Amino acid sequence: MELFRHNTHDSADAAQAGFPVTEENFERIVPEIRPVVWIANGPHKNYTPEAVSTTYDLGGIPVSLELSAKEPSLIYPDLPVYWGSGSSTRDFMSIRKTPYTQLTPYERANYWRFLEAPYSFLMLIQYACIYLQGLERHLLIGDYETAHQSVLQLRNLYGDKQLQESTANSIMFTSVIHQKREEALRYLQQIPVDIRTQYSSDLALLCMYCLDIPLTPTILMALFKTHSYSSFGCNLPRTLHFRPMIFRDHLMETFKKEFGTLELILKDVLSQEELTSLERIPVRVFSSSAINGEAIPLPKISSSSLGRRLTGLMLENEEISRKDCTDFLEAHRQLRTF
Repeated sequence: MELFRHNTHDSADAAQAGFPVTEENFERIVPEIRPVVWIANGPHKNYTPEAVSTTYDLGGIPVSLELSAKEPSLIYPDLPVYWGSGSSTRDFMSIRKTPYTQLTPYERANYWRFLEAPYSFLMLIQYACIYLQGLERHLLIGDYETAHQSVLQLRNLYGDKQLQESTANSIMFTSVIHQKREEALRYLQQIPVDIRTQYSSDLALLCMYCLDIPLTPTILMALFKTHSYSSFGCNLPRTLHFRPMIFRDHLMETFKKEFGTLELILKDVLSQEELTSLERIPVRVFSSSAINGEAIPLPKISSSSLGRRLTGLMLENEEISRKDCTDFLEAHRQLRTF
């Protein structure tokens, strides 16, 4: 198979130790991701070690971010790579957090194979996770557009919970700091309501607040389907989980009754004063070990007066939807008795 054909050498012993990558290997990287692959030295060098400390304003809330000069995905072309057959002695969870410099020659070869076909089902997720850490640096201070598109493609390919959560959170966070309203809106509108998803509902609300993205009944349903729905202080409505379309139909009415609109601008119902006074909760926004060793403290909007209204609205809608389902089943049962 062409994907796995690489340099061959006469000395088997030397090959086991590996060889530096060649220009041919660089040419095999798919063109669309070449701008976002960090290279430490040589003719393709595009990285200068530099620690960055920045404070962003998110809806009047200062959020500090520390970006280490040590980039985990940074490639050193002179490090040996072994293209032969073999196996790794470590599990994939260990590899996904390992910097390129600490990979074995065999593992480095697998990473290069990933760069040749990053969106292929043949590739292993641990190498996608190493690559993703480099994308996150680009989302903050590099080629945002190219990195953003690559992150979306990784999300479409891998269902891994950790990858899904970190990419969703990083998309929303960086959309705010770069004022990318359309990108954030497009992402929020595409969140499915029929399956459980992985991201911070509080970060999603903050993103909508900062970018004036309206909260709709459909997006609200998606927020309650996240793994963090418990931040709203209630159990997941059963009808939302098992009969989402029935729940949605009723929510359109209850939402309009509560707020007078189906597109709620959060700044109209949540003051900046209350936002800045809310409890801060740690949110793991990025997967990269180079970005804020700890999670980022963000306001818990789900516990605000707005959050309480949304919770009450969803619980009220649950009762209405459950009664509708019960009435439907009873009518269906009576029809079967004739």
